[in-house]
Amino acid sequence: MLSHTLKLAAFFAMFLMALTAAVQLIETTSHTMDEADRLIAGKDPSVTQSEFAVQAGVSGSEVLQSIYRIADLAVPIEVRTSGGSHWFEPDLDVDLTDFSVIDINLVYIQEPLWGSQGQLERVIYTAE
Repeated sequence: MLSHTLKLAAFFAMFLMALTAAVQLIETTSHTMDEADRLIAGKDPSVTQSEFAVQAGVSGSEVLQSIYRIADLAVPIEVRTSGGSHWFEPDLDVDLTDFSVIDINLVYIQEPLWGSQGQLERVIYTAE
């Protein structure tokens, strides 16, 4: 009878250890999920905002560089200024082209236009 009681006590002790381990696993999982929700919902305090301003456009010199490399792009470039719209075709001769319509001191917004097959069809620069 004593050995039967010892067996029951041993099984009960094992049951209590398994129950304790299960409760700790549930608590750890719950804590991990709460921490993940907090990180997703909140901002990481170790990340700081950059002090640098992002420039939305490109300079006039970058527009000129694009036109000088127009043969590599193989698409027309349109430059929109207050004086109108100026087209530069891929086959232009840069030695005979008047670039005075492009003010290198202005900022231009670059807008690439893509075709239905994903190919570049033209690039538009609009002066701000």
